[in-house]
Amino acid sequence: MLNTKAGSYSAVYCIKNRVYYTRRSTDEEAAVYVYNITNKNEEHIGEGIEYTFAPGTKKMVVKRGAIYNSH
Repeated sequence: MLNTKAGSYSAVYCIKNRVYYTRRSTDEEAAVYVYNITNKNEEHIGEGIEYTFAPGTKKMVVKRGAIYNSH
């Protein structure tokens, strides 16, 4: 079980020991987070972005507005 806040979760990906997700709640706008399963630590990545992972890789493709980047 992940120790995170209640909310609506989407775009959930598990890569190695990390879970990436978008969370939306009544008191927060939608934002992307990563949860480290080993450290039991949640890190805020940002708001206003869309993302996915390239198939078969660990590369994250991020879209902010009309701009795409890979990480």
